[in-house]
Amino acid sequence: MTIAITAAKSGIADFKLGVDNLLEKRIYFKSRIEPMLKEGTDFYIIKGKKSLGKAGAEKLASIYGLTASFKKDTETLESFQGAENIVAFVCFLSHQGEVVGEGRGAATLKNNGNDPNKTIKMAEKSAYISAVIRSVGLSDIFTQDLELVPPERVQTPNKAAPVISMAEIFPDESNGDSGDHNIPYEPDLGNSGADMITAKQKKFLENLAYERIPDNDDREKFLASIDSMSKADASEEISSFLQAAEQR
Repeated sequence: MTIAITAAKSGIADFKLGVDNLLEKRIYFKSRIEPMLKEGTDFYIIKGKKSLGKAGAEKLASIYGLTASFKKDTETLESFQGAENIVAFVCFLSHQGEVVGEGRGAATLKNNGNDPNKTIKMAEKSAYISAVIRSVGLSDIFTQDLELVPPERVQTPNKAAPVISMAEIFPDESNGDSGDHNIPYEPDLGNSGADMITAKQKKFLENLAYERIPDNDDREKFLASIDSMSKADASEEISSFLQAAEQR
């Protein structure tokens, strides 16, 4: 009985540790790495979504220490035997010699001005970007690069997002001995002014709302509720958004 209880507790503890680790990685990416990506160069806003470009994919691969290799995608080519002049590749991404992810990409001569070199380049590019998105687990943040989107559908770049630290997203004022910013603190109900949502939390929640709430009415209702949140409320909302992203 004692052994079973110990094992169960250990399993829960390991699970919590794993979830906290994933959340911390995602928070670090949102606060430290994502702001390094430049809109209009590394990614583009197309129909309200962030579309990762080759420059951004290369930057992320460098940050995560990923190296790429390619091979002909025979499965895709066999599936599209009726298509004319199609080129397809599989991109493998490796970290310290171990393959950690892959992506597929294809292109046709017709869609690339009958230029063989450009067709090969576009197929490799598509496979590479797909591999980066899948390997790093960013499909909830970035979509595949859309090369043929008309210029009028691409939004004008915004100013770079400010760098936000974990301590600012999850402020812990309940006691001075806790370094775990993933656990929302209990608010001091007697000091409502100091306990209200911070500007950093508000900005972070607004960004998450635009990225994660597709329905306009639901998004507007959520945005309208942000100002009345406490720091603890904001921490819980941010955790909910990030946990939902990890469970996809």
